[in-house]
Amino acid sequence: MTCSVRTVAVLGTGTMGAPIARKLLRAGFDVLVWNRTPVEAAGLVAAGAHQVSSIAAAASAADVLITTLADGAAVEQVMTRPGGALSALAPGAIWIQMSTVGLEYCARLAYLAIRNNILFIDAPVVGSSGPAGAGELLIPASGVRPVRPLVEPIFRALGQRTLWLERIGDGSRLGIALSNWLSLMVEGMAETLTLSAAFGIDPQQLLNAVAGGPLASE
Repeated sequence: MTCSVRTVAVLGTGTMGAPIARKLLRAGFDVLVWNRTPVEAAGLVAAGAHQVSSIAAAASAADVLITTLADGAAVEQVMTRPGGALSALAPGAIWIQMSTVGLEYCARLAYLAIRNNILFIDAPVVGSSGPAGAGELLIPASGVRPVRPLVEPIFRALGQRTLWLERIGDGSRLGIALSNWLSLMVEGMAETLTLSAAFGIDPQQLLNAVAGGPLASE
């Protein structure tokens, strides 16, 4: 296991991967990027990232590998395909899985890591590209304790708060629960604003009444 982290490889530079890579660059990490469509990583290269030609090249050169891909199937594919990341990661390497993949794929990916002697961190981010670029993500994370101090500098660069959980997969479980909570909040706010308008009350007046008072969400 590496004693410090300097080089981070980000596989997937889409909606979340690109701002994550940019934030790591600003924090002083050496960042390697790979994307299925190479041209989409051009902006990151201009910002100082090193674009690699293959998944294996990224995996073999990095202290930490981060996957930020569309779904579980995409993550599994880049890890297991011929020339994929698992073929190049050294035993004891650190893999931070930050995609939203669901519980079934989280278990499958964790098993792949264990089978290949890779240290797996389940850390699906809670937040959109805006908070990612600002370093304001909430990161529910689970993984073996000895690895946590090594990846904390990465999480500090990316997130406003990291919530460490004990069981592998609990990061994904909490992420799903938080997403459900957020959906209910948004739906409830929309319904309340509609009700306010039906009563002939300016929705802005409702927002003003809630803001900063005992009814405001913390």
